[in-house]
Amino acid sequence: MKKTDIFNDSALVTDENANVSGKMDYYVYALLSPQDNIIFYIGKGKNGRIMDHVEEAKRNLQKQNVRSDKVEKILSILLDKKQVKFVILRSGLSEQAAYQLEGMMIDFLTCKDYDFSKIAELKNIQSGHNDDTNGMMTFDDMQRIANAKPAQILDNEHLLAISINGSFFKTGRNVYKAVRSSWKIDIKHAQNANYVLAVFQGVIVGIYKNMKWYKANQLNSNAPARYEFTADEVTVGDVYNRLYYRIWELGFGNGNPIRYNY
Repeated sequence: MKKTDIFNDSALVTDENANVSGKMDYYVYALLSPQDNIIFYIGKGKNGRIMDHVEEAKRNLQKQNVRSDKVEKILSILLDKKQVKFVILRSGLSEQAAYQLEGMMIDFLTCKDYDFSKIAELKNIQSGHNDDTNGMMTFDDMQRIANAKPAQILDNEHLLAISINGSFFKTGRNVYKAVRSSWKIDIKHAQNANYVLAVFQGVIVGIYKNMKWYKANQLNSNAPARYEFTADEVTVGDVYNRLYYRIWELGFGNGNPIRYNY
Protein backbone atom coordinates (compact mmCIF):
# COMPACT_ATOMS: atom_id res chain seq x y z
CA MET A 1 0.00 0.00 0.00
CA LYS A 2 1.28 3.46 -0.86
CA LYS A 3 1.53 5.93 1.97
CA THR A 4 -1.00 8.24 0.35
CA ASP A 5 -3.60 5.44 0.30
CA ILE A 6 -4.20 5.85 4.02
CA PHE A 7 -6.12 9.05 3.34
CA ASN A 8 -8.56 7.62 0.77
CA ASP A 9 -11.04 6.10 3.24
CA SER A 10 -10.82 8.89 5.86
CA ALA A 11 -13.62 11.41 5.38
CA LEU A 12 -11.72 14.24 7.03
CA VAL A 13 -13.68 17.04 5.36
CA THR A 14 -17.31 16.18 4.58
CA ASP A 15 -19.84 18.40 2.83
CA GLU A 16 -21.67 18.69 6.15
CA ASN A 17 -18.82 19.98 8.29
CA ALA A 18 -17.56 22.23 5.47
CA ASN A 19 -21.01 23.88 5.33
CA VAL A 20 -21.10 24.34 9.10
CA SER A 21 -17.66 26.00 9.21
CA GLY A 22 -18.61 28.17 6.25
CA LYS A 23 -21.40 29.81 8.27
CA MET A 24 -19.15 30.91 11.15
CA ASP A 25 -17.51 34.26 11.73
CA TYR A 26 -14.06 33.99 13.34
CA TYR A 27 -13.64 31.13 15.78
CA VAL A 28 -10.96 29.61 18.04
CA TYR A 29 -10.37 25.89 17.83
CA ALA A 30 -8.32 23.02 19.23
CA LEU A 31 -6.85 19.97 17.51
CA LEU A 32 -6.77 16.84 19.67
CA SER A 33 -5.08 13.48 19.40
CA PRO A 34 -7.73 10.72 19.10
CA GLN A 35 -5.63 8.28 21.15
CA ASP A 36 -5.64 10.30 24.38
CA ASN A 37 -7.76 13.44 23.76
CA ILE A 38 -4.74 15.66 24.47
CA ILE A 39 -4.78 19.08 22.78
CA PHE A 40 -1.79 19.57 20.50
CA TYR A 41 -2.71 22.75 18.65
CA ILE A 42 -4.70 25.94 19.28
CA GLY A 43 -5.65 28.19 16.39
CA LYS A 44 -8.08 30.80 15.14
CA GLY A 45 -9.70 31.33 11.76
CA LYS A 46 -12.88 31.44 9.77
CA ASN A 47 -14.64 29.30 7.19
CA GLY A 48 -12.73 26.01 6.73
CA ARG A 49 -9.47 27.08 8.40
CA ILE A 50 -9.74 24.35 11.03
CA MET A 51 -9.35 21.69 8.32
CA ASP A 52 -6.30 23.25 6.63
CA HIS A 53 -3.78 21.65 8.98
CA VAL A 54 -4.64 18.14 7.84
CA GLU A 55 -4.32 19.18 4.21
CA GLU A 56 -0.94 20.74 5.02
CA ALA A 57 0.23 17.48 6.58
CA LYS A 58 -0.92 15.48 3.57
CA ARG A 59 1.04 17.78 1.25
CA ASN A 60 4.16 17.30 3.39
CA LEU A 61 3.93 13.50 3.55
CA GLN A 62 6.39 12.74 0.76
CA LYS A 63 8.53 15.88 1.03
CA GLN A 64 12.01 15.75 2.52
CA ASN A 65 11.98 19.26 4.02
CA VAL A 66 11.97 19.88 7.76
CA ARG A 67 8.45 19.49 9.13
CA SER A 68 6.94 21.32 12.07
CA ASP A 69 6.01 19.44 15.24
CA LYS A 70 2.36 20.04 14.39
CA VAL A 71 2.69 18.41 10.95
CA GLU A 72 4.62 15.46 12.42
CA LYS A 73 1.86 14.96 15.01
CA ILE A 74 -0.92 14.99 12.41
CA LEU A 75 0.98 12.58 10.14
CA SER A 76 1.48 10.17 13.04
CA ILE A 77 -2.29 10.19 13.61
CA LEU A 78 -3.14 9.66 9.95
CA LEU A 79 -0.53 6.94 9.46
CA ASP A 80 -2.18 5.16 12.39
CA LYS A 81 -5.41 5.26 10.32
CA LYS A 82 -7.10 7.56 12.80
CA GLN A 83 -8.55 11.05 12.50
CA VAL A 84 -7.63 14.31 14.17
CA LYS A 85 -10.34 15.52 16.53
CA PHE A 86 -11.56 19.06 15.89
CA VAL A 87 -13.13 21.14 18.66
CA ILE A 88 -14.51 24.67 18.29
CA LEU A 89 -13.78 26.48 21.57
CA ARG A 90 -15.69 29.66 20.74
CA SER A 91 -17.35 30.91 17.56
CA GLY A 92 -19.10 34.07 16.36
CA LEU A 93 -16.05 36.20 17.24
CA SER A 94 -14.54 39.32 15.71
CA GLU A 95 -11.00 38.87 14.37
CA GLN A 96 -9.55 40.84 17.29
CA ALA A 97 -11.49 38.81 19.86
CA ALA A 98 -10.34 35.60 18.19
CA TYR A 99 -6.70 36.75 18.40
CA GLN A 100 -7.13 37.53 22.09
CA LEU A 101 -8.76 34.22 22.95
CA GLU A 102 -6.25 32.22 20.88
CA GLY A 103 -3.38 34.00 22.63
CA MET A 104 -4.86 33.43 26.07
CA MET A 105 -5.34 29.71 25.41
CA ILE A 106 -1.79 29.24 24.05
CA ASP A 107 -0.18 31.20 26.88
CA PHE A 108 -2.22 29.38 29.53
CA LEU A 109 -1.62 25.86 28.20
CA THR A 110 2.11 26.41 27.70
CA CYS A 111 2.73 28.08 31.08
CA LYS A 112 5.37 26.08 32.97
CA ASP A 113 4.03 27.34 36.28
CA TYR A 114 1.32 24.69 35.92
CA ASP A 115 1.26 21.05 34.83
CA PHE A 116 -1.03 20.59 31.86
CA SER A 117 0.71 17.45 30.60
CA LYS A 118 -2.51 15.41 30.74
CA ILE A 119 -4.50 18.13 28.98
CA ALA A 120 -2.26 19.67 26.34
CA GLU A 121 1.10 19.27 24.64
CA LEU A 122 0.99 22.16 22.20
CA LYS A 123 2.91 22.05 18.92
CA ASN A 124 2.23 25.71 18.11
CA ILE A 125 5.33 27.47 16.76
CA GLN A 126 4.15 30.97 17.66
CA SER A 127 3.17 32.09 21.11
CA GLY A 128 -0.10 33.82 21.83
CA HIS A 129 -0.96 37.03 19.99
CA ASN A 130 -0.79 39.73 22.67
CA ASP A 131 -0.13 43.43 22.64
CA ASP A 132 2.04 45.13 25.26
CA THR A 133 -0.72 45.50 27.85
CA ASN A 134 -2.71 42.26 27.59
CA GLY A 135 -1.91 38.64 28.18
CA MET A 136 -1.34 36.21 30.97
CA MET A 137 0.17 37.38 34.27
CA THR A 138 -0.15 36.76 37.98
CA PHE A 139 -2.02 39.18 40.21
CA ASP A 140 1.30 40.22 41.80
CA ASP A 141 2.70 41.01 38.34
CA MET A 142 -0.40 43.05 37.55
CA GLN A 143 -0.03 45.10 40.73
CA ARG A 144 3.68 45.79 40.18
CA ILE A 145 3.11 46.77 36.56
CA ALA A 146 0.18 49.02 37.50
CA ASN A 147 2.42 50.93 39.93
CA ALA A 148 5.44 51.21 37.61
CA LYS A 149 6.82 54.63 36.63
CA PRO A 150 8.28 55.57 33.19
CA ALA A 151 11.88 54.58 32.49
CA GLN A 152 14.46 57.37 32.60
CA ILE A 153 16.53 56.94 29.44
CA LEU A 154 19.65 59.04 28.81
CA ASP A 155 20.32 60.52 25.37
CA ASN A 156 23.57 58.59 24.88
CA GLU A 157 22.21 55.15 25.87
CA HIS A 158 21.78 52.55 23.15
CA LEU A 159 19.02 50.25 24.34
CA LEU A 160 17.71 47.12 22.65
CA ALA A 161 14.33 46.17 24.13
CA ILE A 162 12.87 42.68 23.63
CA SER A 163 9.29 41.80 24.49
CA ILE A 164 9.12 38.50 26.37
CA ASN A 165 5.32 38.36 26.58
CA GLY A 166 5.25 35.12 24.61
CA SER A 167 8.11 33.33 26.37
CA PHE A 168 8.10 34.46 30.01
CA PHE A 169 5.74 31.83 31.40
CA LYS A 170 6.99 29.15 28.99
CA THR A 171 10.40 29.37 30.68
CA GLY A 172 9.01 29.09 34.18
CA ARG A 173 9.22 32.87 34.70
CA ASN A 174 12.97 32.84 33.99
CA VAL A 175 13.59 36.30 32.52
CA TYR A 176 17.11 35.63 31.23
CA LYS A 177 16.09 32.41 29.48
CA ALA A 178 13.06 34.13 27.98
CA VAL A 179 14.99 37.10 26.59
CA ARG A 180 18.27 35.64 25.37
CA SER A 181 17.05 33.38 22.54
CA SER A 182 16.30 33.41 19.66
CA TRP A 183 15.52 36.46 17.56
CA LYS A 184 15.38 37.63 13.96
CA ILE A 185 17.40 40.84 14.24
CA ASP A 186 19.83 43.08 12.38
CA ILE A 187 22.90 41.67 14.12
CA LYS A 188 25.16 44.64 13.32
CA HIS A 189 22.61 47.02 14.77
CA ALA A 190 22.12 44.82 17.84
CA GLN A 191 25.86 44.73 18.51
CA ASN A 192 25.81 48.50 19.03
CA ALA A 193 23.49 48.22 22.02
CA ASN A 194 24.84 49.10 25.46
CA TYR A 195 22.08 47.16 27.18
CA VAL A 196 19.40 44.61 26.36
CA LEU A 197 16.12 45.12 28.18
CA ALA A 198 13.63 42.33 28.83
CA VAL A 199 10.14 43.84 28.63
CA PHE A 200 7.09 42.05 30.00
CA GLN A 201 3.66 43.63 29.53
CA GLY A 202 5.29 46.98 28.80
CA VAL A 203 7.55 46.99 31.89
CA ILE A 204 11.33 46.39 31.99
CA VAL A 205 11.88 43.26 34.11
CA GLY A 206 15.52 42.52 33.20
CA ILE A 207 18.61 44.52 32.21
CA TYR A 208 21.71 42.95 30.60
CA LYS A 209 25.15 44.19 29.53
CA ASN A 210 28.31 42.82 27.89
CA MET A 211 26.27 40.88 25.33
CA LYS A 212 27.97 38.28 23.14
CA TRP A 213 25.83 37.49 20.10
CA TYR A 214 25.93 34.32 18.03
CA LYS A 215 23.71 32.39 15.66
CA ALA A 216 21.11 30.16 17.26
CA ASN A 217 20.84 26.51 16.27
CA GLN A 218 18.15 26.10 13.64
CA LEU A 219 16.53 22.94 12.31
CA ASN A 220 15.57 24.57 9.03
CA SER A 221 18.68 25.90 7.29
CA ASN A 222 16.49 27.79 4.79
CA ALA A 223 14.79 29.88 7.48
CA PRO A 224 15.97 33.46 8.21
CA ALA A 225 18.90 33.56 10.63
CA ARG A 226 18.08 33.88 14.32
CA TYR A 227 20.46 35.10 17.01
CA GLU A 228 20.86 34.68 20.74
CA PHE A 229 23.22 36.12 23.32
CA THR A 230 24.95 35.59 26.62
CA ALA A 231 25.29 38.56 28.97
CA ASP A 232 25.76 39.83 32.52
CA GLU A 233 22.69 40.94 34.45
CA VAL A 234 22.55 44.47 35.86
CA THR A 235 21.16 44.36 39.41
CA VAL A 236 22.52 47.53 41.06
CA GLY A 237 23.56 51.07 40.20
CA ASP A 238 22.28 54.06 38.29
CA VAL A 239 21.12 52.15 35.18
CA TYR A 240 19.23 49.69 37.34
CA ASN A 241 17.54 52.47 39.34
CA ARG A 242 16.45 54.36 36.22
CA LEU A 243 15.22 51.37 34.21
CA TYR A 244 14.34 48.31 36.29
CA TYR A 245 10.61 47.74 36.71
CA ARG A 246 9.98 50.94 34.83
CA ILE A 247 7.62 51.42 31.88
CA TRP A 248 9.12 51.04 28.37
CA GLU A 249 7.21 53.89 26.73
CA LEU A 250 8.56 53.37 23.19
CA GLY A 251 6.45 50.24 22.73
CA PHE A 252 6.96 47.73 19.90
CA GLY A 253 5.91 47.46 16.28
CA ASN A 254 2.90 45.36 15.32
CA GLY A 255 3.94 41.76 15.89
CA ASN A 256 7.62 42.70 16.30
CA PRO A 257 9.18 41.87 19.69
CA ILE A 258 12.32 43.97 18.99
CA ARG A 259 12.68 47.73 19.49
CA TYR A 260 15.75 49.99 19.51
CA ASN A 261 15.97 53.54 20.87
CA TYR A 262 18.87 54.42 18.53
